[in-house]
Amino acid sequence: MNTWIDGLSSNFPLVVAQDSVLPFQAFKNAGASPEILLPVLGVMTSIILIVVIGVYRFKRWKKYKTFESEMKTLDLDPESEGTFAYMVKRYSMEEPVNILYSPRIFDEMASLEITRVLASNASLQSKCRFIDLVYSIRTKTYHPDWITSQEAVKTSEAESLVVSG
Repeated sequence: MNTWIDGLSSNFPLVVAQDSVLPFQAFKNAGASPEILLPVLGVMTSIILIVVIGVYRFKRWKKYKTFESEMKTLDLDPESEGTFAYMVKRYSMEEPVNILYSPRIFDEMASLEITRVLASNASLQSKCRFIDLVYSIRTKTYHPDWITSQEAVKTSEAESLVVSG
């Protein structure tokens, strides 16, 4: 009658033999009720989710603490440290310590932050003070040799004023 099924049964006798007993019972009903199974699965999923989020946040916290300890070696004043740390936290970088070694990354972050501050409704004096603070952070972080040369120029100018005055 149906030659296709006959051909299939001769090639794959186990497919057609529905009444045969399998050597193992893979899909036997264990008798677990869905009223118990669903809450257990929900609790297990919640525990796994909490652990994954906890590990992620711990790794971020650890990276930020590494950044803070490296930042302390720069000899920034407390206001500059606070501003720098706030900017890094605000932009939640993947590797915050990289900002200490890359002026390009710092410039991108600083330009976004300066744009945000300039768009705010703060006073002009506080905006200028913030921009000066960001510039001093950049100078102390990436060009400490500029600070010593600038201080030497200021000292020599002060000495020349004292001598001539």
